[in-house]
Amino acid sequence: MNVKTVINQAFHYLINEIKANAIGISATIFAISVFLILIFFLKPNFPNFMETHFKTDEQRGDYVIEQLTR
Repeated sequence: MNVKTVINQAFHYLINEIKANAIGISATIFAISVFLILIFFLKPNFPNFMETHFKTDEQRGDYVIEQLTR
């Protein structure tokens, strides 16, 4: 089996399961709604932390490494 066939079968399986289950349809619509709200309404209202606090990519990288190795 190639990768496209597996992905296609998995996609169709998920779609059929969601259609067969009323709760699945509601949950899918809810999840998509929350995702769209996060992207279109919340994201523009919060500044990019890394861009506002650091001027160069090197400074940003150093900060990330420092936070990960604490």
